[in-house]
Amino acid sequence: MNLIILTTAITRGDFHKKSLGKFYDLYYPFLSCFNIYHIINLDHPYKLKDIFSKQYTIDLVYSIIPKEVNIDIIDNENPGFLNAYKNVVIRANKYIHKNNEQEHLIWWLEDDWDIHHFNEHLFKIIQLFPQKIPYAFNSVQNSPLGSFRGGPIMNTLYFKHYFDIASNNIANDTCDPEKQVGRWISGINRVNGNKKIHRNIKRDNIIHIIYFYYDHCKINVHEIPTWYYSNPSKYNKNILFKYHAIKSLDNPLNLFQYGEVDIHKKTIIFTPKSMSDILNILNKDKGIHYVCIKPWILSDIGRAFNEELGLNKWSSIHDGTSYV
Repeated sequence: MNLIILTTAITRGDFHKKSLGKFYDLYYPFLSCFNIYHIINLDHPYKLKDIFSKQYTIDLVYSIIPKEVNIDIIDNENPGFLNAYKNVVIRANKYIHKNNEQEHLIWWLEDDWDIHHFNEHLFKIIQLFPQKIPYAFNSVQNSPLGSFRGGPIMNTLYFKHYFDIASNNIANDTCDPEKQVGRWISGINRVNGNKKIHRNIKRDNIIHIIYFYYDHCKINVHEIPTWYYSNPSKYNKNILFKYHAIKSLDNPLNLFQYGEVDIHKKTIIFTPKSMSDILNILNKDKGIHYVCIKPWILSDIGRAFNEELGLNKWSSIHDGTSYV
């Protein structure tokens, strides 16, 4: 299996040691089953040109990422978050096309996320779920479907149908890609800049929100953002959301409990089930499957960096982050 990591990066000095470097230090020993391709779009924001060197960042990347990883750095001369998104997504498609017969996981991992909780079974959990149905995963608090917060981690079907809006020219040069991907997933026929953005939901009008609880972490039904998904300004009213919870009872990931979430009573009644039985329940409906894996492993450490150096993310192309 291939793991394709997509990173939109800016020049940050030694900062990447605390984000990308820490990720590889902790997780690389557990990724031996993957061929890893790390695609990095490197922007040099105008405000940082006199502070950090682009070549220093390139050299640092090669020093903190294991030599066995296939590193592909896009030295971008047209900075901007939307342009960076397009660059890495289109490049990922080339790798997928080249290795079409192989299975892929694609991880959107920006350069300013820190591993604050180590879950050595993260990728084993992800590999419990099938490749032939659109699945996406996240392990960051407050990251609803469509969020770019520390993810998503996607299989190829999800990536092609719900995340990649660059290859088919759905995205335009109006605002950051997270907003545009969210509009696409929502199924609402709305304006995206100077054109409509609309996903046909007739074939996949069901979205499964699945919380996977591992390592005896606290189960809190109230943190599942049902209010967000039921908001008609966020999602097409004809989309049906189904909520599920899976609890792993052991480290080897052999024993599980499953329950449907009662969103009105805010309760879950768990019963023992095999993973195959759980998948039979989840996969009987076509549509999107979004798995939130607890405990949360990632936290944002880029905000303090941006504030310290005066980077106004998503306000100006000259900030090297996005368009207005």
